[in-house]
Amino acid sequence: MPYTSQRYHSPHRGARNSLQNLGSNPLAGFNNPTRYLFDWEEAERGELVVRYALPYSHLESLPEAKRQIIATHGWPLEWSHSLNDQVGGQLDAGFMLTGLYEDRATDELLGQFMPTYIATRAVKP
Repeated sequence: MPYTSQRYHSPHRGARNSLQNLGSNPLAGFNNPTRYLFDWEEAERGELVVRYALPYSHLESLPEAKRQIIATHGWPLEWSHSLNDQVGGQLDAGFMLTGLYEDRATDELLGQFMPTYIATRAVKP
């Protein structure tokens, strides 16, 4: 979904996918958007190389040959979203954040330098 803030507002996404219908304490977990800046093939070789602009999209950021590899393996497509979309979307929809947690993928090079995952807890007053 290219625009995350729609997830928090849009009733057409269905009760199962709308934070407005999840009850009093929804949790949201997402990748730190900066994960998508780097060429992961280079990272696996031990070097962090900035390769992509944000927001990132497998469909728009990768060359056709790499998209074909993803399709052949049946891997999911990925998109980055800004923190404004992820966190601001929750606030714009009337949620109050009551918790924020960061974690690291310790088995990845980037995780040695910064948190790679973010989770929020919110309430709808």
